Formats: sequence, structure tokens, C-alpha cells
Amino acid sequence: MHLDIRTELLEAYQSDSALKLIGDIYVRSARKENYILPDVLVELNTTIDIFSLFSGATAKSNEYNFWAVCQVFVDVLPKIQVAPSKLLECLNNLLVEAGSNAGLNGVFSALEKYCEQRPEYPKDLLLLIIQEPECSHNFLNNVLVSGGKQDPKWFIDNLIVLTTHSQSTVRAQCVMAIERANFLSGEWQSTIWDMLSTLVDKENDEVVKGRLLRACLKVGNKIFTDSSATLKLLATLLKNNEPEVLFQASNLARIEPNTNSQEIFELFINHLQQCTPDCQPVLDQIDYILVDLLEANQVTIIDQLLTSLLSEPQSNSINAFDYFTSELLTKYPLYRDHTIVSWLSSRNTKLCRAAEDILESVVGDEAKIEINLPNKEVDYEVQELIFLAKKGAGWLFARPVSAASLLLSIYLKLPTSSQSQIIKLIFDPLLLSYPGELGRYLKEKSSVDEYSEVCLKLIQMYEEYSTNLQHARECKELNAPQNNTVAYWNEFNNSMQKAKDEAPKSIFEQLCTVQHLLYGNSSAFYVSDETGEHHRSEVQMQSISHSVEMPKLHILDPEGFELELRFLRTEGHTQ
Repeated sequence: MHLDIRTELLEAYQSDSALKLIGDIYVRSARKENYILPDVLVELNTTIDIFSLFSGATAKSNEYNFWAVCQVFVDVLPKIQVAPSKLLECLNNLLVEAGSNAGLNGVFSALEKYCEQRPEYPKDLLLLIIQEPECSHNFLNNVLVSGGKQDPKWFIDNLIVLTTHSQSTVRAQCVMAIERANFLSGEWQSTIWDMLSTLVDKENDEVVKGRLLRACLKVGNKIFTDSSATLKLLATLLKNNEPEVLFQASNLARIEPNTNSQEIFELFINHLQQCTPDCQPVLDQIDYILVDLLEANQVTIIDQLLTSLLSEPQSNSINAFDYFTSELLTKYPLYRDHTIVSWLSSRNTKLCRAAEDILESVVGDEAKIEINLPNKEVDYEVQELIFLAKKGAGWLFARPVSAASLLLSIYLKLPTSSQSQIIKLIFDPLLLSYPGELGRYLKEKSSVDEYSEVCLKLIQMYEEYSTNLQHARECKELNAPQNNTVAYWNEFNNSMQKAKDEAPKSIFEQLCTVQHLLYGNSSAFYVSDETGEHHRSEVQMQSISHSVEMPKLHILDPEGFELELRFLRTEGHTQ
């Protein structure tokens, strides 16, 4: 087999298809015991210029698997001798072709191991990298670390020079090398910390400051038992809340919570509260941090973080944290209720809007919201509960069952003298607008002893209202002229159709072909069989319908309804 692969490779090299063959062989045999491709390529290096071959690899090729070729390069590199300039040329090509794809990480590791086996190699390669174009700088930290493991003094001396380099990419790579300098001990660690302190005070580049944040935390955790010195440097780096620095802080807060002191974690959280909507990568990390905090039952920190993120002047939307809201709705009903109640009681319009948006994500049956408070008899607290009931009726109006469940739970906490206000809110605007959906919910709840009386009373109130409304309809003087009614509904239908036409198409409309039937109740089309012959096929049309209950008050009294809803939502708000 060894000779067969050797022969195949030589023939493929002559026909300019060697990379395709290398990729194919790797895919076939990489996970088998007889994976001998790297050894064969090393033997052929005297006949074939292997590194020139890899230098010509391109990610855009349709003839071979570029990532398989990269992996073969990783396997070949430790076994072959090559001049630093030749290796750097090959590395630069692979890096440019791969872009920012993480699939090239193995190449960086292979380079580092290669340098560790050859004491003089890092020194020669370092001089070349500094003189090469900027893309070569990406290998700088691997070369520094591999050389530093053999000669710490060489490592420190080069860092002192390169951390003052004019190009930020070089400085960033030096900081990454410092972050990975676990091999240093004793006085070298003190030197590194002094170097970091100087860099923190002088550095202005945002990306480099982000790398400094990681390095300060890693080195500080290794050197000090007390976090005060580390905290000082971290606070300096975070003071301007730059997006790249915040992104690194969010990574450290999420990925390594066990290595951070409570003070450092709180520092990160305090600064993450300042994240604005334009920092989407940071918001994505915060989304995961919120879920981690949810699993750890860190309710206070979640409240603090979300309140700041959602209520600032340039506030974010709760929809930016879709993973958190999904977990909240499906796994943590008690904290979901706590969050919605807290935000509705906050007197902050943006938080109330966030509470409404959370329930917009509910799929299927509406969420039942309850307030978990002891019975309260104090007047001020009673007014606080009534205020919450008004916010629930106003902001959760489009979710009548959710709103009514919250109001019913408040009803049980109030003294008898104040319960009538809750009944009025459930009746108007909720039950008058959604008699179907909410009526069914009230009938269901009437079988529960503690809710039986109030639910039956509400049902009776609506029956009396419907009877009186029917009598009013029979009075000709109160009926609108037929022409006006027709004109209103025509206008309503036209506006609905216009909104539908102007709305963006759904994914199904974009994928499927729309056909308009002129007449008939079936659709005919032709299907080709394996011989190419066409056969006529006919499918009977079937009706599909979906109904949504529209709020009746929007039809009966649209202006009064909108005014009442706005009053319920904004009364007593500070914003």
C-alpha cells in the first residue's frame, strides 16, 4: 500500500492533481490504523517540493477539500525539515485562504510544536515575521511562546521591544503570548505583571485592550491570591466600555466563572450593563450569561443586569436575548412571573414593553401569570397592587388569559373593599374585548373554589351586558345606516389588504410558486415518469382556515378603547 500511494502521488503531481489526491486519501484513511500519507509525503519531499504544493492550495477550489489538505499539512509539518522562509510562505497562504475560519487552529498548534523541537527556529522565524506583511503577524504569539519555553529571557527581551511596536497587530500578538506564558515562574512573573501594568496605562487600541483584559485576568489569577491588584487593571481597561473590551469581558464572565473572584465577576456585570444595541456580539454573550445565572438561581444579578440593559435611554430589546426568554418561558415559570410582575410595577415604560414582549414569544396556550405575595392590608400596598393590576390589564391586553390570570391572583391578595376595582378591570377592557377566549378561561376557573365566586360574577356581568347590547341593536335609532356600515367594512378590508400586500413575504411565499385558480375546485398538473412520458394528475382543493379573536371594543368604540388602553399603560409612569 505504501508503494501504491507513493506511485499515485507521483503520477498526480505530474498531472497537477496532487492536492485532489491528497484530500481524497485523507478522507478515506485518516481515521484508520493504516494512515501513512504523512510519512509518504515526507519521503517524497526529495522528489516533490511539498511546501510549494501546499502553498498553492486554495479554499475556493471545487476539485479538492481544502480543509482536508490543511489537516494533512498539520500531520506532515512535525516530520519534515524546511527553511523558515519557505514555511512562512506556506503558512501565509493557508491563513489568507482560510480567512477567519477556526478550521486552521490546528496549523497554529503544529507550528508551535515544530518550533519547540528546534531551539534556533523561533529566533529565525521571529525576524522574518516582523519583516513580512501584516498577515504573518498572526503566527507571532505561537513563535514567542515556543521560544519562551526554551529561553524565558529571550521571551521577555523580545516582548519588551515588540510591545512598543507601531502596529497594533504585533502588540496584540505579544499580549496573547503573555496570556499563555504559563511556563514563567518566580521573578519572570513579576516582570510580566509590571509589563502588563505599563501597557494598560499606555495602550489606546481597542482590540489590544481587549486582549490585555484577558491577559491581566489570567496572569493576575496565577500570581496573586488577592484580586485587588487585578481589579485595578481591569477597571482601567473597562472604564470607556469599548465594544471589543466588553466582548472579552463577556467571554471571561461566561466561560471562566469559576476562576473569577466575586468582585471581578461583579465588575464585568456592572460594565456589561452599559452595552448598547449596536454591540450585537456582546449581547449574544450576555444572552448566554443570563441563562447561566438562571441555572445558578442568581435572580438578583439577572434583575440588575436586565433592568439596566432594557431601561437605559439607548435601551436594548428583550428580543435580543431570545435564548434566555425561551428558557425562562419553558423551564422557570416562577421566575418568569417574578420578572413580569417586577417590570410592570417598575413605572418604566420600556420595562413594561419588555414584559409584553416576553409573552409574545409564548407558543400555544397563553402563560398563566400569578403574583406570589402574602395578603396585604396596608393602604399603600393595596394601591401598589391596584397599580400593578392596571398595568397588567393595559400592557398584557393582547394576551387576555395572561392578563386575567394576573388580575385574579391580585384579587385574592386584596381586602374585600378593594376587590371591586379588579373585577371592573377584568370586565372592561378584557372580557368585553375577548368574550370567547377569556370567557372559556373564566368558566374553567369557576370550578376552582377560591376563584369560583369572582369568575361566576364576571360571567353573569357579561351575559347581562350582551342582553342589554342586543336590546340596543333592536332600536332603529341607534343602528348605523346600512350604507355607512358597508362603507366602514369596505374601508377596513382595504386597509387590511394593503397592509398584507406591503408586508414582507413569508419564507413559504419565497420558496413556493403561487398559482391563481380562475375557477373550479381542483388543481391539475403533469408529472413525468422515468421514460419521460407525461401523466395528468388532479388534486381536489380543501379549505384551510385559521381564526383569531379580534378585540370587540376596537369595533364598538375604537377611540374610547385606545384612550382607555393608553391611560392604563401610562398612568403613574415616570418615563
